[in-house]
Amino acid sequence: MKKLLLLIGLLLAISSVNAQVVKFGELTKKGYYVSYVGEAKHTYNIGDTIRVGVPMKGKYNFTHIKKWNNPIVFGQGGRANHQLVIIGDMQVKGNVLTGYHMKFITTYPMSIFDYYLIVDIEKALKAKEILW
Repeated sequence: MKKLLLLIGLLLAISSVNAQVVKFGELTKKGYYVSYVGEAKHTYNIGDTIRVGVPMKGKYNFTHIKKWNNPIVFGQGGRANHQLVIIGDMQVKGNVLTGYHMKFITTYPMSIFDYYLIVDIEKALKAKEILW
């Protein structure tokens, strides 16, 4: 767990050195950012609070939100529904063939141990798995 916290701290330090803003239509290379302007023109910053919605598929399985240390779909949907999470890091992932997308790493405000990946913020917003 200490290694995980150290890794998150290192990623945040790297992202603060490269203090950059990226917009939805400009996702053309991998990288770390401190601010993201989404498709709906809303700006997300590291440290902002967003709300988890409800799972897109069924009662328990999120499609676009995964547990940090678990590569399978986050299966505790009932516990995460409508919880507030804090954006801790922003990364552009992908490649030229599959396209690029913005990924957020978040945590619960009252816990430093529950990390979640929002794999594609735009798809999560459209599926109402993330509420603004």
